[in-house]
Amino acid sequence: MTGNQLPESGALADLADRVKVLEIALLTALAQQTKQQRDDFLQSFTLRIAADESVIRHTADPLTWKERLAPHAKKLTDTLRSA
Repeated sequence: MTGNQLPESGALADLADRVKVLEIALLTALAQQTKQQRDDFLQSFTLRIAADESVIRHTADPLTWKERLAPHAKKLTDTLRSA
């Protein structure tokens, strides 16, 4: 088996669960805001993601962003755009 087919360790599974809970909490909180507040958040969030992605892309381990964080950021921005 390759490294990508191994099950996640308990620590990674725990972290994934925590990220999921934070996503749910954030989306719930954002649902309580006005459309303008959500749009403002989305614009600021998108700018910060772009800045972090630019920095991380030039580090020794650029896969961390693409494999772990980018899918969550994309899910959040897609959800906000469709709201």
